[in-house]
Amino acid sequence: MALGVTIDEAPDLFIISMVGDLDLASIPQLHDALQRSALGTATDVALDLDGLTSLDDAALGILHGALRNLSAGTRRIWIVCNLPALLERLEQAGILVSAKIAASRHDIASR
Repeated sequence: MALGVTIDEAPDLFIISMVGDLDLASIPQLHDALQRSALGTATDVALDLDGLTSLDDAALGILHGALRNLSAGTRRIWIVCNLPALLERLEQAGILVSAKIAASRHDIASR
């Protein structure tokens, strides 16, 4: 399944939602969305990963580097994910060091 990327921008929150396979073929879409978030002024950036059906190592590496760069500034990075296997994979890759976990977009808005 191809990757679908949706971006929602608000003054304080930039949300990138992904549905489908995040793999080598879809890295350009991920990269474009992350670049757009880096250029924005929102203080919080959220990646909604609940719609992912797979995540390969190449995409995981890009995601890790981009989140590290985004979190180096004043932005807070959020991962919206309720998939235990994916959360475990993100933890093993060290991605959760740079990000906070949220159960939903609404949880982020209330913090």
